[in-house]
Parts: sequence; C-alpha cells; structure tokens
Amino acid sequence: VEVQHHSSNTLSPSSAKSAVAVSVAGSGSGSGSHRPMAEVFVGALADVSWQTSGNVAHVTLKLYRHSAYGTGGPITYVRCIARSVANTGSFVWAVPSDARPGFYRIVVEDSGDRNRCSQSNTFHCREPPT
Repeated sequence: VEVQHHSSNTLSPSSAKSAVAVSVAGSGSGSGSHRPMAEVFVGALADVSWQTSGNVAHVTLKLYRHSAYGTGGPITYVRCIARSVANTGSFVWAVPSDARPGFYRIVVEDSGDRNRCSQSNTFHCREPPT
C-alpha cells in the first residue's frame, strides 16, 4: 500500500498479514488549510491518515522523536497518541502544547497485532509563528 508523497515503510513486514501506510497533514498558519506534512505546530491540529489492507478493526497511533541531531540516528518512543481507536483511516491529532520542537514520526499499528504497522515520513514540530 502506498500513500502519495509519503513513505510506506513497514517496520515489521509480513506478506501474509495486512499492511498499514501512513500520511500526515499539518494546519497552515491559522488559515485552516492543510498541506502535506513538512511541519506541525505545537498546540495545533494535524490530520493523520492511513490505509490498511485486510481486516484491521482498531489501530494505535504512537509518536516517536528523532535524536537531537536531526533525522539521522535512532528514534525514541515519546507517547501514545491514541490507543485502539476504530480504523476509520484518519485521526485528528491535537499536537500537545508541551511537545518539544524537533523531528518526529508517527507509527500506526494494528491494535490486534503490533507487527502490522507502518510509519510516517519524518516531520518537523515547531512553535507556531507569531
């Protein structure tokens, strides 16, 4: 499964199981418009969308942060965004007001089988423009 302009990297591939592909869009400077995710703002809303194949009733969304040195190196688990929500293919994420600026990825996994998952492309979280 592919999502336009976004990676469909499977963290734990299994050809016999369903796949998940992830896409994210952030809000533009108060305009209400959405654009492909390059950045999101602390305290704003972001649209997370995904596609699945097979029977996936519920998904869990998790946030991971890249090392302090940009997008290279390991990523570290930060928090669960949503646990076992109905698989509608989308979720409106309220970026926490305490989120640290930096580079992140969102992982969407099948709540019934964590091995069926995928991650978004890296995106930048920063303070909103003034």
